[in-house]
Amino acid sequence: MLITQINYHHFFQALQQQFCSQWREDFTLVFADLSVLTAGWQAQGSVSDLANALTAWKRIYHKLLCQQPVSEMVAIARRLRQHNLGTTFSQSAIAAVWQSIEQADDWRHFFNAIADSKKSL
Repeated sequence: MLITQINYHHFFQALQQQFCSQWREDFTLVFADLSVLTAGWQAQGSVSDLANALTAWKRIYHKLLCQQPVSEMVAIARRLRQHNLGTTFSQSAIAAVWQSIEQADDWRHFFNAIADSKKSL
């Protein structure tokens, strides 16, 4: 049995980096390169166990892509780039942002951090 916790950020970063319209044609191309995906994972089991566990997800994602018009593939790639930050915030940066929210309901630092990270895209 594979017990895994794939880092949320790494999952969507890998999805953003690897997504291509060919995923619509062949589900085996979905996450063909697991090295990006496994960069932030913790598991009991091997990478081949992870690949097997992802097979069902890959088939479902492929099916969903097939339900979309071919022209939508470009829009999907754009949304993945637009809504998934290319950077990971450090624990201290998150703590600083959270402190201003918690103590003063001040969300400026949060919105500034998001805007700054989007500038680096």
